[in-house]
Amino acid sequence: MNKINKIPYESMQYIIKYMNRRYTNENTQKALSKEIERLMAEAGLTKEEQEECLDFYRKKENRTYDKDGEVTWFRPFGEKDKMDTQQEINKIAQWMKEYNNHVSKTTGFVVGLSGGIDSAVIACLAVKAVGKENVIGVMMPCDSMQNTVEDAKALAKNLGIKNVMMGLYPTFEQLTNDLTTKAIPDCSNEYPNLNLSDRANGNIKARLRMVSLYAIAEANNYLVAGTGNKSELEVGYCTKYGDGGVDIEPIGNYYKTQVYKMAELMPEIPENVITKAPSADLWEGQTDEEELGMTYKELDKILSYSLHPHSGDYDSLLKEQGILEKKFNKVKFMRMKAEHKNNPPPRYIRYKL
Repeated sequence: MNKINKIPYESMQYIIKYMNRRYTNENTQKALSKEIERLMAEAGLTKEEQEECLDFYRKKENRTYDKDGEVTWFRPFGEKDKMDTQQEINKIAQWMKEYNNHVSKTTGFVVGLSGGIDSAVIACLAVKAVGKENVIGVMMPCDSMQNTVEDAKALAKNLGIKNVMMGLYPTFEQLTNDLTTKAIPDCSNEYPNLNLSDRANGNIKARLRMVSLYAIAEANNYLVAGTGNKSELEVGYCTKYGDGGVDIEPIGNYYKTQVYKMAELMPEIPENVITKAPSADLWEGQTDEEELGMTYKELDKILSYSLHPHSGDYDSLLKEQGILEKKFNKVKFMRMKAEHKNNPPPRYIRYKL
């Protein structure tokens, strides 16, 4: 069973889809089956071990279910495998290269450089994937802290990538001013609420950045590389059609704590980027952990338990990890609210008579 334990938890999403295959057509089932075989072979499993693994997961007692009876995850064979960080970096870069060259038929990547750790890691991965000459870093300050701009500039210089600075504040100011003072309602209707909150203003900034990135990407036949990590995407800590509007999410299956481990192996990333408090820089004084209501370390532990449940007792796990139950419940609620961000827009199902 030791080799079976090498299968990464993130890769098991394909087996979950396969187990819930009544929702997929025959072609999708075949594609999932091939992907499962590839993942197991990559983990070093023989044909006999692969079948043994699947037999294990076919047993209901080794699965976990949601309230609708759908398979959500599986009880692990043993201890969760530790990530070989450098190996994962190499795999992501290779995937980005193959996707860029063979799937999308594009020639490079555009990365929004915020001065934060996620965009720094993505920029490094992009350079590793397609070379510094095929990566454009875009800095888009919008009433931003000066240190974030300086950190982004330092990263671009260290990587030697093409970069551009786009000051978005005048555009943001004009748009929000028009929304709050010049919007004319239909005289027959009640005037809508146009008092923009910090969150609404922050989302406008994120969406202006998305528009800018796609304009540059289209002009160069590049892809927009997203900077979302698993921790944030799972709970919807992103702006729909803002930083969530991208072509690929290279670190979308890696927790924030794992992203930090990647950054430590990337010498081009300035030390300050790794040590400073994470912030989306959407309004003055904003920090990610304060807005989330917990540290990333706590969030990752909760998500790890929620997505990869162990056979241990829930109450003892709470006590061991030192995490309050209300934080578990908060994450559960956030994940539920985030479903619309992590899925395509729903379509009305038309039934033909």
